[in-house]
Amino acid sequence: MEQSNSAAPKSGSGPSSTYIGRDFRNAYVPGATNLTGTGQMVGLLQFDSYYTNDIKNYITTAGITTSVVLTNVTVGSVVPRPATATAR
Repeated sequence: MEQSNSAAPKSGSGPSSTYIGRDFRNAYVPGATNLTGTGQMVGLLQFDSYYTNDIKNYITTAGITTSVVLTNVTVGSVVPRPATATAR
């Protein structure tokens, strides 16, 4: 029995068709839902820091209208700074 491949790649709703948060939500909870993520927290483990402007740009791009609180937890007395990219 021959099977047809009907799967087709989809484009994300972010810049240059990249995937952003709402794309993952639509993939895992398609259709109408009243789930908003209110009261939820997300933890990210990073071994470098980040630029706050990157967070602000994502919030704007994703159309997030609720307040986003960033809480940094450092290890010891180290205050991480974003690394500068180097050409290879």
